[in-house]
Amino acid sequence: MKKYAFLKTSLCLMPLYFSTAVMANIQDDRKQLADAKMQLYIVQKQNILLKDKLAKEKKKSFNITSIRAHEKLLKEYQQKEVRLYEEYNRVMQEQARKDAKMKALENQIPSLHGDIYVHVDLSDQIMNIYKGDTLVYSWFVSTATEGLVTPTGKYRPYHTEKMHFSKQFDNSPMPWSVFFKDGFAIHGTEYVRSLGYKASHGCVRLHPENAHKLYGLVHQHGYDGVKIHITD
Repeated sequence: MKKYAFLKTSLCLMPLYFSTAVMANIQDDRKQLADAKMQLYIVQKQNILLKDKLAKEKKKSFNITSIRAHEKLLKEYQQKEVRLYEEYNRVMQEQARKDAKMKALENQIPSLHGDIYVHVDLSDQIMNIYKGDTLVYSWFVSTATEGLVTPTGKYRPYHTEKMHFSKQFDNSPMPWSVFFKDGFAIHGTEYVRSLGYKASHGCVRLHPENAHKLYGLVHQHGYDGVKIHITD
């Protein structure tokens, strides 16, 4: 009986162990997507300039050799644009596939034992969330920009608000706020493009959807069931 019980537990938890592998390369995934997007953008701009240059060359010159050279170069860059566009789509599709797998794995979280452990790495600008010993989420964050401070240390939540407005910074909206120290909170942000970089006044910013998920975990497990650890 014990053997079959162990097998049942193993099969149940197998997708969650796979989730660790899915999220392990989050930095590489982000870099790959950013590189593909940047390369495509550059070659698209180059093609616009080459088309303009070819048109001017045809107007001002009767040098067929020069015109043919411009046409050949433009054709090469147009082919390059097609290849880069295909690569960009491949990376996007791969990311969508991983996102779909992670969304499906969320349904397994309630079956895990243990408290919620939130680790924020200021150097990598990443938040990893564990349920017991199992990594269940890995998200980019935005913490204090140069000259400002996000406090480091070990904390527990002490207050939450669905929508808080900052009294210090022009009533800036802070959806799904989880406060952990002296007015500092983990919360959603509209500045999603800054996630992964130091850009906040001191709070830990998340994509609103992810902030909502953390807010839900805090309410499900209670303040005493959630640990927050922020490291340099």
